[in-house]
Amino acid sequence: MYWFRWITGHQIAFVMWRLLAQEMRTAALTDGARQADAVTAMSSYVRGYCAMLLYTASCSRQIYATLIRPSMFLAHPGFSGTWASDFTAVRQVFRNRQLSWLGDEAVLAELRRAVAVYQLVHAGVATKLVPAGGSLLQEAASASTRVPELRGILYDNYFMTARIPGCEDRVVAQLLRRLEAVTLDLVTQGMTVDDDEQPPQLRDERVLGIERDMLGTLLRVAEHATGLASSDLALQPQSE
Repeated sequence: MYWFRWITGHQIAFVMWRLLAQEMRTAALTDGARQADAVTAMSSYVRGYCAMLLYTASCSRQIYATLIRPSMFLAHPGFSGTWASDFTAVRQVFRNRQLSWLGDEAVLAELRRAVAVYQLVHAGVATKLVPAGGSLLQEAASASTRVPELRGILYDNYFMTARIPGCEDRVVAQLLRRLEAVTLDLVTQGMTVDDDEQPPQLRDERVLGIERDMLGTLLRVAEHATGLASSDLALQPQSE
């Protein structure tokens, strides 16, 4: 179950980063209501990524240390999340930098709040899973590959992700398939986190709000990705 969450949650994150980058471009080229809509979608994708960080990190510290971290080491001794090719285009949003071009501060307020929650979640997940600190990249700097294209291929291969010509047309369908699978998982299994391992950042009420509304957060991601109302989406499990 936790291996599924680790892989699928990251695959969803890749798609959300791409959609976030698209909304960034829209916001930069428009103004008024269209720009505000784009920034609202950006906020939804940031919160969706927070949800996926919590989802992928719902495993225990022991499972991460004995299963997940060693699997990344086997892929490459210096394996790093910085190798994710889709993240480069949206890094400035998650670092809360250079966002003034997106418009009025009132429009940006919700996005900034979402980014603040992300920063809490990111720090909390790192503290939970690797309490001693030190990433694989930091521990094996001499083993790091310096070819960006190769790093991207290694990263994609590990997360079972293939990129093919024309895949842009199918990216939303890929997202919906995975959101449905995650919805079924959460309805059946729940998050099953160990509260004793949750650091202070993950006990923050803003983070707990994302965790409690995980399905609603994912549904809003689907709404923005498809342009459809929630009533037109069938991501909730249906009884026979």
